[in-house]
Amino acid sequence: MAQISENIPDSASTSQHAEADSTALRISDLQRLAESFEEGDQPFLSYAFHLAHYELTADSSAKLGSGLAALNGAFSAERYTEAEHALNRLAVDFPEHRSTFQFQLAYLLLRDGRFDDADSYLNVLGEHSDAGRRLPILRAYSALNRSDPFEALAQLERVDTDSGFSVEGAPFEVASARLTLQEGFHGGGKSPVLAGGMSAFVPGLGQLYTGHTYDAIQAFTFTTALGYGAYTSWRHELGDEGGRRTFILPALVTVMATVFYVSNVRGAAASATRANTFAEAQYFRSIIERLDIVLADEGWFLGVRLEP
Repeated sequence: MAQISENIPDSASTSQHAEADSTALRISDLQRLAESFEEGDQPFLSYAFHLAHYELTADSSAKLGSGLAALNGAFSAERYTEAEHALNRLAVDFPEHRSTFQFQLAYLLLRDGRFDDADSYLNVLGEHSDAGRRLPILRAYSALNRSDPFEALAQLERVDTDSGFSVEGAPFEVASARLTLQEGFHGGGKSPVLAGGMSAFVPGLGQLYTGHTYDAIQAFTFTTALGYGAYTSWRHELGDEGGRRTFILPALVTVMATVFYVSNVRGAAASATRANTFAEAQYFRSIIERLDIVLADEGWFLGVRLEP
Protein backbone atom coordinates (compact mmCIF):
# COMPACT_ATOMS: atom_id res chain seq x y z
CA MET A 1 0.00 0.00 0.00
CA ALA A 2 2.86 2.33 0.82
CA GLN A 3 4.32 1.72 -2.62
CA ILE A 4 1.03 2.65 -4.31
CA SER A 5 0.78 5.92 -2.39
CA GLU A 6 4.32 6.79 -3.36
CA ASN A 7 3.39 6.36 -7.00
CA ILE A 8 0.44 8.74 -6.80
CA PRO A 9 2.58 11.93 -6.90
CA ASP A 10 4.51 10.51 -9.81
CA SER A 11 1.26 9.93 -11.73
CA ALA A 12 0.02 13.47 -10.99
CA SER A 13 3.34 14.96 -12.08
CA THR A 14 3.19 13.05 -15.37
CA SER A 15 -0.36 14.28 -15.95
CA GLN A 16 0.68 17.90 -15.37
CA HIS A 17 3.56 17.60 -17.83
CA ALA A 18 1.24 16.08 -20.46
CA GLU A 19 -1.24 18.92 -19.99
CA ALA A 20 1.53 21.52 -20.32
CA ASP A 21 2.78 19.87 -23.49
CA SER A 22 -0.71 19.92 -24.99
CA THR A 23 -1.10 23.66 -24.34
CA ALA A 24 2.41 24.67 -25.49
CA LEU A 25 2.58 26.96 -28.53
CA ARG A 26 4.37 25.31 -31.42
CA ILE A 27 6.27 27.13 -34.16
CA SER A 28 3.76 25.90 -36.73
CA ASP A 29 0.99 27.51 -34.67
CA LEU A 30 2.54 30.92 -35.30
CA GLN A 31 2.12 30.44 -39.03
CA ARG A 32 -1.50 29.34 -38.62
CA LEU A 33 -2.24 32.34 -36.42
CA ALA A 34 -0.61 34.65 -38.96
CA GLU A 35 -2.73 33.17 -41.75
CA SER A 36 -5.91 33.54 -39.67
CA PHE A 37 -5.13 37.20 -39.02
CA GLU A 38 -4.47 37.63 -42.72
CA GLU A 39 -7.87 36.15 -43.55
CA GLY A 40 -9.45 38.34 -40.85
CA ASP A 41 -8.10 41.48 -42.55
CA GLN A 42 -5.70 42.33 -39.72
CA PRO A 43 -2.51 42.84 -41.73
CA PHE A 44 -0.27 44.18 -38.96
CA LEU A 45 -0.97 41.21 -36.68
CA SER A 46 -0.38 38.98 -39.68
CA TYR A 47 2.99 40.71 -40.16
CA ALA A 48 3.94 40.23 -36.49
CA PHE A 49 3.18 36.50 -36.38
CA HIS A 50 4.68 35.79 -39.82
CA LEU A 51 7.85 37.56 -38.70
CA ALA A 52 7.90 35.57 -35.45
CA HIS A 53 7.59 32.35 -37.47
CA TYR A 54 10.35 33.62 -39.79
CA GLU A 55 12.71 34.15 -36.85
CA LEU A 56 12.03 30.78 -35.20
CA THR A 57 11.66 28.30 -38.03
CA ALA A 58 14.72 26.41 -39.27
CA ASP A 59 13.15 25.34 -42.58
CA SER A 60 14.59 27.49 -45.38
CA SER A 61 11.56 27.36 -47.69
CA ALA A 62 9.14 28.08 -44.83
CA LYS A 63 11.38 30.93 -43.72
CA LEU A 64 11.26 32.54 -47.17
CA GLY A 65 7.49 32.17 -47.40
CA SER A 66 6.96 33.71 -43.95
CA GLY A 67 9.33 36.57 -44.73
CA LEU A 68 7.46 37.47 -47.90
CA ALA A 69 4.12 37.17 -46.11
CA ALA A 70 5.42 39.46 -43.34
CA LEU A 71 6.44 41.98 -45.99
CA ASN A 72 3.01 41.93 -47.61
CA GLY A 73 1.31 42.27 -44.21
CA ALA A 74 3.39 45.29 -43.21
CA PHE A 75 2.82 46.92 -46.57
CA SER A 76 -0.94 46.30 -46.43
CA ALA A 77 -0.98 47.90 -42.96
CA GLU A 78 0.97 50.88 -44.39
CA ARG A 79 3.73 50.24 -41.86
CA TYR A 80 6.63 51.00 -44.18
CA THR A 81 9.31 50.96 -41.48
CA GLU A 82 8.35 47.40 -40.56
CA ALA A 83 8.23 46.44 -44.25
CA GLU A 84 11.74 47.85 -44.65
CA HIS A 85 12.89 45.77 -41.67
CA ALA A 86 11.39 42.59 -43.16
CA LEU A 87 13.03 43.20 -46.53
CA ASN A 88 16.42 43.87 -44.95
CA ARG A 89 16.19 40.59 -43.05
CA LEU A 90 15.25 38.74 -46.23
CA ALA A 91 18.16 40.29 -48.11
CA VAL A 92 20.59 39.15 -45.42
CA ASP A 93 19.24 35.60 -45.14
CA PHE A 94 18.65 35.06 -48.88
CA PRO A 95 21.47 36.93 -50.66
CA GLU A 96 20.71 35.22 -53.98
CA HIS A 97 17.50 37.29 -54.13
CA ARG A 98 19.09 40.51 -52.85
CA SER A 99 18.45 42.55 -56.01
CA THR A 100 14.76 41.65 -55.98
CA PHE A 101 14.43 42.62 -52.32
CA GLN A 102 16.32 45.87 -52.93
CA PHE A 103 13.94 46.72 -55.74
CA GLN A 104 10.91 46.04 -53.58
CA LEU A 105 12.38 48.09 -50.74
CA ALA A 106 12.99 51.00 -53.10
CA TYR A 107 9.35 50.80 -54.15
CA LEU A 108 8.14 50.89 -50.54
CA LEU A 109 10.38 53.87 -49.75
CA LEU A 110 9.06 55.76 -52.77
CA ARG A 111 5.47 55.12 -51.72
CA ASP A 112 6.38 56.42 -48.27
CA GLY A 113 7.80 59.63 -49.77
CA ARG A 114 11.38 58.84 -48.75
CA PHE A 115 12.89 59.64 -52.13
CA ASP A 116 16.54 60.04 -51.09
CA ASP A 117 16.54 56.66 -49.35
CA ALA A 118 14.82 55.07 -52.34
CA ASP A 119 17.40 56.53 -54.73
CA SER A 120 20.22 54.93 -52.75
CA TYR A 121 18.70 51.52 -53.57
CA LEU A 122 17.66 52.32 -57.14
CA ASN A 123 21.17 53.53 -58.00
CA VAL A 124 22.80 50.23 -57.08
CA LEU A 125 20.33 48.11 -59.02
CA GLY A 126 21.45 46.87 -62.40
CA GLU A 127 19.15 46.10 -65.30
CA HIS A 128 18.27 42.70 -63.86
CA SER A 129 15.55 40.77 -65.61
CA ASP A 130 13.27 40.54 -62.57
CA ALA A 131 12.62 44.29 -62.58
CA GLY A 132 11.97 44.74 -66.32
CA ARG A 133 9.87 47.84 -66.96
CA ARG A 134 9.38 48.37 -63.26
CA LEU A 135 12.84 49.83 -62.70
CA PRO A 136 12.74 52.78 -65.17
CA ILE A 137 9.22 53.66 -63.98
CA LEU A 138 10.44 53.87 -60.38
CA ARG A 139 13.46 55.93 -61.41
CA ALA A 140 11.25 58.29 -63.41
CA TYR A 141 8.88 58.66 -60.45
CA SER A 142 11.77 59.55 -58.17
CA ALA A 143 13.18 62.03 -60.70
CA LEU A 144 9.80 63.77 -61.01
CA ASN A 145 9.59 64.22 -57.26
CA ARG A 146 13.05 65.81 -57.44
CA SER A 147 11.80 68.13 -60.24
CA ASP A 148 14.20 66.60 -62.77
CA PRO A 149 12.20 66.29 -66.02
CA PHE A 150 15.21 65.30 -68.15
CA GLU A 151 16.07 62.23 -66.07
CA ALA A 152 12.39 61.29 -65.86
CA LEU A 153 11.99 61.50 -69.64
CA ALA A 154 15.17 59.49 -70.23
CA GLN A 155 13.82 56.71 -67.99
CA LEU A 156 10.29 56.66 -69.45
CA GLU A 157 11.62 56.52 -73.00
CA ARG A 158 13.04 53.10 -72.11
CA VAL A 159 9.60 51.71 -71.21
CA ASP A 160 7.82 49.70 -73.90
CA THR A 161 4.18 50.82 -73.80
CA ASP A 162 3.05 48.79 -76.81
CA SER A 163 2.34 45.74 -74.66
CA GLY A 164 0.18 45.62 -71.57
CA PHE A 165 1.49 45.54 -68.03
CA SER A 166 0.36 46.26 -64.46
CA VAL A 167 -3.19 47.59 -64.07
CA GLU A 168 -5.46 48.24 -67.03
CA GLY A 169 -4.56 51.52 -68.71
CA ALA A 170 -1.03 51.64 -67.25
CA PRO A 171 0.71 51.76 -70.68
CA PHE A 172 -1.52 54.72 -71.65
CA GLU A 173 -0.65 56.59 -68.44
CA VAL A 174 3.08 56.03 -68.95
CA ALA A 175 2.84 57.11 -72.59
CA SER A 176 0.87 60.23 -71.60
CA ALA A 177 3.44 61.12 -68.93
CA ARG A 178 6.21 60.69 -71.49
CA LEU A 179 4.42 62.92 -74.02
CA THR A 180 3.87 65.65 -71.42
CA LEU A 181 7.58 65.60 -70.57
CA GLN A 182 8.49 65.76 -74.26
CA GLU A 183 6.32 68.85 -74.70
CA GLY A 184 8.11 70.42 -71.74
CA PHE A 185 7.17 73.06 -69.21
CA HIS A 186 6.72 76.47 -70.78
CA GLY A 187 6.66 78.44 -67.55
CA GLY A 188 3.91 80.22 -65.69
CA GLY A 189 4.25 83.23 -68.00
CA LYS A 190 4.20 85.78 -65.17
CA SER A 191 7.01 88.34 -65.21
CA PRO A 192 8.16 89.55 -61.77
CA VAL A 193 9.52 92.76 -63.33
CA LEU A 194 6.23 93.51 -65.06
CA ALA A 195 4.23 92.70 -61.92
CA GLY A 196 6.41 95.01 -59.82
CA GLY A 197 6.13 97.80 -62.38
CA MET A 198 2.35 97.51 -62.55
CA SER A 199 2.08 97.73 -58.75
CA ALA A 200 4.44 100.71 -58.73
CA PHE A 201 2.02 102.46 -61.09
CA VAL A 202 -1.20 101.34 -59.38
CA PRO A 203 -0.90 99.58 -56.00
CA GLY A 204 -2.27 96.04 -56.21
CA LEU A 205 -2.35 95.91 -60.01
CA GLY A 206 0.66 93.56 -60.14
CA GLN A 207 -0.96 91.17 -57.67
CA LEU A 208 -4.14 91.21 -59.76
CA TYR A 209 -2.05 90.38 -62.84
CA THR A 210 -0.58 87.31 -61.13
CA GLY A 211 -4.00 86.09 -60.01
CA HIS A 212 -3.74 86.97 -56.31
CA THR A 213 -6.95 88.98 -56.01
CA TYR A 214 -7.09 89.13 -52.21
CA ASP A 215 -3.50 90.41 -52.05
CA ALA A 216 -4.36 93.00 -54.71
CA ILE A 217 -7.31 94.33 -52.67
CA GLN A 218 -5.14 94.46 -49.54
CA ALA A 219 -2.27 96.25 -51.28
CA PHE A 220 -4.53 98.82 -52.91
CA THR A 221 -6.54 99.51 -49.75
CA PHE A 222 -3.67 99.92 -47.30
CA THR A 223 -1.29 101.75 -49.65
CA THR A 224 -4.01 104.17 -50.84
CA ALA A 225 -5.32 104.80 -47.32
CA LEU A 226 -1.89 105.53 -45.92
CA GLY A 227 -0.98 107.66 -48.93
CA TYR A 228 -4.13 109.70 -48.52
CA GLY A 229 -3.44 109.94 -44.78
CA ALA A 230 0.05 111.29 -45.45
CA TYR A 231 -1.33 113.83 -47.96
CA THR A 232 -4.03 115.16 -45.61
CA SER A 233 -1.70 115.33 -42.61
CA TRP A 234 0.86 117.35 -44.56
CA ARG A 235 -1.86 119.59 -45.94
CA HIS A 236 -3.20 120.21 -42.46
CA GLU A 237 0.26 120.79 -41.00
CA LEU A 238 1.35 123.21 -43.71
CA GLY A 239 -1.99 124.99 -43.84
CA ASP A 240 -2.12 125.72 -40.10
CA GLU A 241 -0.37 129.09 -40.22
CA GLY A 242 -1.19 130.13 -36.70
CA GLY A 243 -0.36 126.84 -34.97
CA ARG A 244 2.85 125.21 -33.90
CA ARG A 245 4.35 123.02 -36.63
CA THR A 246 6.06 119.84 -35.42
CA PHE A 247 5.71 117.72 -38.58
CA ILE A 248 5.77 114.58 -36.40
CA LEU A 249 2.42 113.14 -37.51
CA PRO A 250 2.82 113.75 -41.26
CA ALA A 251 6.39 112.39 -41.17
CA LEU A 252 5.27 109.25 -39.35
CA VAL A 253 2.38 108.63 -41.72
CA THR A 254 4.62 109.27 -44.72
CA VAL A 255 7.16 106.70 -43.51
CA MET A 256 4.38 104.14 -43.04
CA ALA A 257 2.92 104.89 -46.47
CA THR A 258 6.36 104.54 -48.08
CA VAL A 259 6.98 101.22 -46.37
CA PHE A 260 3.62 99.86 -47.55
CA TYR A 261 4.21 101.19 -51.06
CA VAL A 262 7.62 99.49 -51.37
CA SER A 263 6.20 96.30 -49.84
CA ASN A 264 3.39 96.44 -52.40
CA VAL A 265 5.88 96.57 -55.28
CA ARG A 266 8.08 93.81 -53.84
CA GLY A 267 5.01 91.72 -53.00
CA ALA A 268 3.81 91.94 -56.60
CA ALA A 269 7.16 90.66 -57.90
CA ALA A 270 7.12 87.86 -55.31
CA SER A 271 3.56 86.91 -56.25
CA ALA A 272 4.67 86.47 -59.88
CA THR A 273 7.46 84.16 -58.72
CA ARG A 274 4.98 82.20 -56.58
CA ALA A 275 2.58 81.90 -59.50
CA ASN A 276 5.35 80.49 -61.72
CA THR A 277 6.48 78.08 -58.98
CA PHE A 278 2.90 76.90 -58.48
CA ALA A 279 2.44 76.38 -62.23
CA GLU A 280 5.64 74.30 -62.36
CA ALA A 281 4.52 72.25 -59.35
CA GLN A 282 1.17 71.61 -61.06
CA TYR A 283 3.02 70.52 -64.19
CA PHE A 284 5.04 67.92 -62.27
CA ARG A 285 2.01 66.90 -60.20
CA SER A 286 0.00 66.13 -63.35
CA ILE A 287 2.73 63.73 -64.49
CA ILE A 288 3.24 62.20 -61.05
CA GLU A 289 -0.50 61.50 -60.77
CA ARG A 290 -0.34 59.50 -64.00
CA LEU A 291 2.49 57.36 -62.64
CA ASP A 292 0.66 57.08 -59.30
CA ILE A 293 -1.99 55.06 -61.12
CA VAL A 294 0.69 52.63 -62.24
CA LEU A 295 2.53 52.48 -58.91
CA ALA A 296 -0.71 51.99 -56.97
CA ASP A 297 -0.80 48.39 -58.20
CA GLU A 298 1.48 46.88 -55.55
CA GLY A 299 0.58 43.47 -56.92
CA TRP A 300 2.73 44.31 -59.94
CA PHE A 301 5.56 46.11 -58.18
CA LEU A 302 5.71 43.73 -55.23
CA GLY A 303 4.61 40.84 -57.38
CA VAL A 304 8.04 39.37 -58.03
CA ARG A 305 6.89 36.23 -56.28
CA LEU A 306 9.52 33.83 -55.03
CA GLU A 307 8.03 30.42 -54.49
CA PRO A 308 9.40 28.83 -51.30
